[in-house]
Amino acid sequence: MRTESQRAPRLVSRLTARSVSLLLIVALSLAGCGFVVGGGSVTDSPEEVGSGEVGLDLFDDGGSGRLLLVPVHIADSGPYQFVLDTGASRSIIDAQIVEELELETGQSAQARSVASEFRGETVKIEQWRVGDVELEPRTIVAADLPQAEGEVQFRGLLGSDVLAAFGNVEIDYDEQVMTLRSDG
Repeated sequence: MRTESQRAPRLVSRLTARSVSLLLIVALSLAGCGFVVGGGSVTDSPEEVGSGEVGLDLFDDGGSGRLLLVPVHIADSGPYQFVLDTGASRSIIDAQIVEELELETGQSAQARSVASEFRGETVKIEQWRVGDVELEPRTIVAADLPQAEGEVQFRGLLGSDVLAAFGNVEIDYDEQVMTLRSDG
C-alpha cells in the first residue's frame, strides 16, 4: 500500500499536466483561429471599426427557427441580405456577388457555420459596412451559397470574425435592432 508521500508526486504530475493543457487551450483561444487556407491561416490586422445600430429583418422559417438578416454594403454596392450567424467561424459571401463586383479571389478556403461547411476561395473586402456601421477590411470566404425557391434570399453570412471586432454586440428581437459598440 502506498503512503501519502508516495501518492503526492503522481498527483502533482497529473495536476501539472492538466494545468499545462488548460493553459495551452486558453493561449490558442486568445491567439485567434483562422480559416484553413492552403495549409495556413489568414488573419488581418485589426483596424478601427465603427459603432451604431443596425436594423434586423427576422425571417421565421415556420418550423425550427429564425434567421436574422442584416443589410451589408460592399464598396458602393448593395445592400445585400446577410444572415447574422454567430456560429460561423468566418464571414462568407456568395461567389455570385464576388463575380458581379469583379473582386479578386485568392487561395482555396473553407469556413464553417453551425449547420454547414462551405468551401470556396478567399476574397479581401476592403470597404464594407453593415447598415451604417463601417467594418474593418477583412479576408473572408467566397462560396456558392444554396438558395431555396420561395425562401428568403441571402447573399452571405456575417460571422463571429466580424462581430468579435466589437466590444459589445446586442440583439433586440422586439425592436428588431442590433447594437454594435467598439471597445475604443
